[in-house]
Parts: sequence; structure tokens; C-alpha cells
Amino acid sequence: MANPKYADLPGIAYEQPDIYETEDLPESDQVISDVGVDQSDSVNTLSVSVTEAYEKFKGCTVDSSTVDFTEGISKQPKKGYHVISGEWEMAGEKEPENLQQKHQRLQFEVRELLNEVQSIKENVQEGDQGGLAEPAYILQQAQLIQKMLLDLDLERVLGAPTLQALSDPQAALHRTLVSQLEQLRSGPPPAAAPVKEKPATEPGQDAVQTTIKVASLEERIKKLENLVGTDTQKLSMLTSHTSGNCLTDIAQLLSSRLHLLESSHLDQVEARLSVLQQKMQQCADKKVALEELDKSGKVNELYELLKKADAMGNSLNQVVERLVCLQGVHEHALQFSKAVSQLDLVQQHLSLALKGNEKNLAEAQKNFAENMETITKNLALLETKMAALKK
Repeated sequence: MANPKYADLPGIAYEQPDIYETEDLPESDQVISDVGVDQSDSVNTLSVSVTEAYEKFKGCTVDSSTVDFTEGISKQPKKGYHVISGEWEMAGEKEPENLQQKHQRLQFEVRELLNEVQSIKENVQEGDQGGLAEPAYILQQAQLIQKMLLDLDLERVLGAPTLQALSDPQAALHRTLVSQLEQLRSGPPPAAAPVKEKPATEPGQDAVQTTIKVASLEERIKKLENLVGTDTQKLSMLTSHTSGNCLTDIAQLLSSRLHLLESSHLDQVEARLSVLQQKMQQCADKKVALEELDKSGKVNELYELLKKADAMGNSLNQVVERLVCLQGVHEHALQFSKAVSQLDLVQQHLSLALKGNEKNLAEAQKNFAENMETITKNLALLETKMAALKK
């Protein structure tokens, strides 16, 4: 029921509660729906477990001493956070260190060496190395040592029980005594067949040797890449005598050719070369004989031509004298032919003129005959008219 003091005011809703009450539950009891979450197949929804994340990063520390997030341009790449897994326990002064502590100490010292060499390489001036070795060489060797230490996984090589015994000898001794007491309680163990023991190998020796071999192989591959290079023309020259583009085929081809130069094959090569030299000498002799035969044939042909010309040389003087004598006759004949051609031309002009005159004469005769007929007709008409007048 509304308050009576608001009874006379307009817009008052009567017989309704004064306070608005919602039917929704409190926020703590409400169920949050995932309507806003994308349900597409293209979105991968990852489920993160807090417990698993904690167990994974448990005991890790973050080293931010070398962090560089600046946006400047430099020769060296930028560095982020360095995560160190677990805490390293170093042996105290004048205390014997176990195998795990020695391994951790070497890793720490190699890392310090890498940082120092990197800083020296960045700050050293060109040509001034302070009497030390080249920083690049030291950096390469330190990286190789670090790789060897990382590959030397003590837990994998020695096993977890052995590594735990080396790190904590007192606890290992306690466990050994407890196990021996348990064996004494259970009775003597059954006799086992004798087994030949293999000579014990030094822990991690196989891994170190493998790492050294891999590093040597990488160095040899790098030298081979520097020798071959990336020039396509050089590669095409190397692979021109092979069916493929593999360096193994080239090496096999070179090996086969070097095999031919061995002492066992040199005698055969020398014999083949001597036979080839004899054949080449025979070809040269035949070529010289053919050239001589060709030259002699040409000389004989020239001799025959000169012989024929010598026989014709005796009558050549008489022919020249006759030609000199007939020169005047030929000149008069040439002039006569010119005069005849001129007369022929004049005759043609005259014939054309006569034809024109004949045509004009025929026309004149025709006109004269027509005029005579006209005059005769006129006279006859005149006579008739005069006769008519006389009558």
C-alpha cells in the first residue's frame, strides 16, 4: 500500500510494493554463461592447470641482469629473461665437491666466460685486442664446451639413484645399510651364475665423444660449404659430368679418376698412350703424303696449260699484225654502217611525207569533183530559167 502522504500526487501506482524486488539470484549464486566465448573450430581453447604450471616452474629463477628491451639498432641481438632451472649448490671453501656440484660449477663458469667474451667483443676496438686471443675464437670454443656440458645429462647417463647417491653420500649410505639389513633378515640370496663384468667406462665419456665427433663433423661441413660456395655456375661445372646434383656423385667421380692414376693402372694408360701416339703419327704421315700428291697434280696441270700456251704463242704475232691491218677497214665499215642508218632514217621521213601528200591530193580531187557537179547543176538551172524568160 502506498504511503498516504503521496495519495494526492499524480502518477502514483497504488496497491503495489514501494521497493522494486528482482527475481534474480545473488551474483555469487548466479551461473555465468559462456555465450560470449567463441565456439568456432578455428579457435583453440587451451585448458591451463595451475597445479601443472606450478610443478613445471617450481624451483626456477629468472635472471634479469642481461635484459635489454630497448628498440635501438645494434649489431648484437636483444636479450630477454634467462630462466635458470633449479638452485645450484656450490661446495664451500676447502670442501670436496661431488660430481653434480662440479658439473654445475663448470656450467656456471662457462656461462660467465661467454658473457665476458661477448662484452669484450662488443667493446674492443678494431686492431686492439689487449694481447689476448681473438674473442671470436674464444667464443666459439666456449660455446662448444657449453654444448658438451648441456649434452652431458648426468641423470640420463648415470641414472637417478647414482646421481642422488653422489649428491648426498650420507643418505645413500643410510639407504645401503637399510637394504643390507633387510637382506640379512630375509636370508641369504640364491646363488647366481657368474657373470663376466664389462670394464667400467667413465661416466659421460660416450656422450662427450659423440659431441666431439658431431662438432668435428660440423666443422668439416662448414669448410666444405666454404669451398663449394653458393655459386650456381661453379656447381654446374662440378656436376656437368655427373647425372645428379649431389656432392657424393662428384666425390665418387673424382675417386674413380684418382683410382686410374694408381701404379697398377699407369702401365695400361702408358700402353694405350703409346698406341694412340703411333696411330696419330701414321695419320700425320698419310696427311703429308696426300698433300704432296695434291701439290704434284696441280703442278702437272699448270705445266700442261703452259705447254698449250707455248704452241699458240708462235701464231700470236701474225694475228696481231692482221688485226692492225684490218683496223682501218673496220673503221670505214663502221662509218658506212652509220651513213646507211642515217639514209634509212631520212627515207622513213620522206615516205611519211609522201603518204601525207597523197592523202591531201585525194581530198583535193574529191572536193574538186564535188565542186564541178555543183557548178554544172547551177548552170543547168540558170539555162532553164533563161529559157523560161525568153518565152
